Amino acid sequence: MVIVYTTLMASSDVSGYDVTTGTFTAPVLGLYMFSVNSCHYKDWATVAIVKNNEILIASSQKDTSDPSCHTVQTIATLVPGDKVWVKCNGSCRLYENSNMWNTFSGSLLQAITGNE
Repeated sequence: MVIVYTTLMASSDVSGYDVTTGTFTAPVLGLYMFSVNSCHYKDWATVAIVKNNEILIASSQKDTSDPSCHTVQTIATLVPGDKVWVKCNGSCRLYENSNMWNTFSGSLLQAITGNE
């Protein structure tokens, strides 16, 4: 199951992320960093960052008493058209309140032009 993040935090120069599908499509060749923060309460939060159907990194955590969050991140080289998304990798009952947010972020660290 793809997790769709429908609220964009950045208000300008956001390109590549589709809020209807939850998928980021790389606009340029480059080195990108992606991060997912997932929160849960008395249940499992098992998430994975996926590139073109290949899991780049996954994490699973269960809390038994208080709400908590955990973050995973990865760096990947993408070519234009590569797709990256977050999926529920098994059990995934996310929790959110005014102080605990589930987020997915990505940044272009360095464009690759072939002149490096």
